[in-house]
Amino acid sequence: MEFTGERVIKGMVTDDLYNEHITRYLFAAQYLKPYTRHLLDAGCGSGYGSFELSKSFESITAIDISKEAIEYAVHRYPAPNLTYAVGDCKHMSFEHKFDAVTSFEVIEHLDEVEKYLTSVKNALVPSGIFIVSTPNKKLYSDALENYENPYHVKEYYLQEFVEILRGHFNYVQIFAQDLLKGIYIRQTTSIPVSTGVFFLDDHVYTPESSSFFIAICSDRALPEEQHDIIFPLTHNNIIAEKDKYIDALKKEVDKRDSSIVDILRNQDEINNWIEDLKNNVVERDLIIERCMRENKQLSIDLTSSIQETNRRDEIMQHLVNEITELKKWVEILQHEVSIRDESVVALQHEIKELRK
Repeated sequence: MEFTGERVIKGMVTDDLYNEHITRYLFAAQYLKPYTRHLLDAGCGSGYGSFELSKSFESITAIDISKEAIEYAVHRYPAPNLTYAVGDCKHMSFEHKFDAVTSFEVIEHLDEVEKYLTSVKNALVPSGIFIVSTPNKKLYSDALENYENPYHVKEYYLQEFVEILRGHFNYVQIFAQDLLKGIYIRQTTSIPVSTGVFFLDDHVYTPESSSFFIAICSDRALPEEQHDIIFPLTHNNIIAEKDKYIDALKKEVDKRDSSIVDILRNQDEINNWIEDLKNNVVERDLIIERCMRENKQLSIDLTSSIQETNRRDEIMQHLVNEITELKKWVEILQHEVSIRDESVVALQHEIKELRK
């Protein structure tokens, strides 16, 4: 089968990547052994994990939507108690129910996840157990800038993962998978899982900082005893994922440092601008003060001008009154002159008569 990156094929992937995946099956076998005879592996891929499970249980049914993957699994990983079949995890139908269903690194590849979980629930006996895993989005695609896995439809943060599972199962236990001098799968505290802090080799681990989440789901109460598992020391595939996340955080810090430098540079520009504004305000205040002085002087001058105008108006009125009075005297004098002129004419006429 051709390796495309969607399914793990032993011999075509690194030992680290293979061990990440096979460890989940070893963990499931250890956890389920007391409760399980008949198990369904939904989304079995190339079949390596289903084959591992067949060593521990009475019967295994393994399905995958890829006909090519199933044909490869039948040829590469046969077992007398292991049945492979082509099937869609969102539309599963079987003649009998299963004690447990495993489905590792499948949920992130699916749309219509509600149909998938409903289909899983229908495949289980009432007290059945569902073990499902998914990568931690925070330490997967978020760790690489502009990275997208073309085979993933939706990736999950821890709380999202828990909430969607709790929509279908009454009980959900979260385990966190990491590489700590080997691949380590440990049980976290009960939800809220953000309180599940774990110490090892003077390091602090929380569920949110883990590389993968593994959930055990059921409608019956799940046992409280620990089911941790450490797989033998490998190289550094998970560490590499964490290093990517650390590198991404460093890049983010560098971006923030650059932003701070820009802010400080802009702050200097703002300070210079503020200083210019202060100088402009001082200059403006001086201009305003000068204008107020000039305005005050103009007010004084205007008042003086008004007073002078009023004085002149009074003088003019007085002159007008005098002129009016003089006009009256002129009229009187003119009348008297006219009378006298008439008298003169009369006297001249009398004198002329007397001379005759």
